[in-house]
Amino acid sequence: MSKTEERLRAENAALKRQIVELQGRVKAAASRENESLYTTILDNLPTPVSLKEADGRYLFVNKVFAERRGMTVNQIKGKTSSFLWPNETTEHFETRDEELRQTGQSVEVETESLGIDGVLRIYRGIKFPIFHADGKLAAIGSVHIDITERKRAEHGAAEKTVLLQAILDAAPATIAFRNLKNQFVFMNEQMATLIGGQLEDFVGKTSTEIRGVIAGETV
Repeated sequence: MSKTEERLRAENAALKRQIVELQGRVKAAASRENESLYTTILDNLPTPVSLKEADGRYLFVNKVFAERRGMTVNQIKGKTSSFLWPNETTEHFETRDEELRQTGQSVEVETESLGIDGVLRIYRGIKFPIFHADGKLAAIGSVHIDITERKRAEHGAAEKTVLLQAILDAAPATIAFRNLKNQFVFMNEQMATLIGGQLEDFVGKTSTEIRGVIAGETV
């Protein structure tokens, strides 16, 4: 499993834990005397959390959510996504909300948002349904985590890989690297040309499998 896959699994696990906790708190806060406790708990979460009515109007947002939009909680309550986001982002959210309404299942979202500080942030989250006792949709909850730094790191690593490929392709020699499973993880164009194929044909394959590719066999 790659490091990126491990990070994605960790992010999913963290989001799902928060959703389970949030759903439990929503049920616990059904009575008015628990409402203050419910709000206090959610306001102290470090990630944006929101609840929408089934028709898409914000029923609740925590302080982190409101602060990252440069507004107060009360300014957002009762509004729809179009009040907070540009058209493209609104359409994305509303499409995902409709998918949830139709399926009754949680949906994953990833979106970019320009913060009040002018910095473009990337969020990954899960929207989840909350039902009435009769099974009808009562609200749409969402929890998001900021994955901006991870995305930047991945982008930086990708740029370095492209640069490395360009440098090694310009080298007057055949170059290749293999992992402990004897699979090729990298080769330059000279090596691919010598073998007789394209780079993408060989990366991830062993020498035995490559001989099969060259012979026209199925590998």
